[in-house]
Amino acid sequence: MKRILSEWKEVKEQQLSLDIPFQNTSKESGIRLSPLKSNLLEWHFSFTGMKGSDYEDGIYHGVIFLNPEYPRKAPRIAMITPSGRWAVGKDICLSGKIFFSILMMMCYFLL
Repeated sequence: MKRILSEWKEVKEQQLSLDIPFQNTSKESGIRLSPLKSNLLEWHFSFTGMKGSDYEDGIYHGVIFLNPEYPRKAPRIAMITPSGRWAVGKDICLSGKIFFSILMMMCYFLL
């Protein structure tokens, strides 16, 4: 939990928590994320569509389920908002999960 709390502190310092509205400026990162108050292993995130893309002006929401062994085991990620890119409520990249785990060499970061 110490690692997760450290990453949550960094998210707040960078003003990327979900309680901060998106700004329409060139400095806007286009992403927000926060853990549930009742469960630090469940994080919700939102991101904006890129300018000039089919997703422009959209805000898309998803959830990250951290494994209790995080960062040694990969998180699960799913979208909540339909985007036409990923299926709602389904884990993203299931077919690449084993490859992704090997590639990351058991070291994951939220940021």
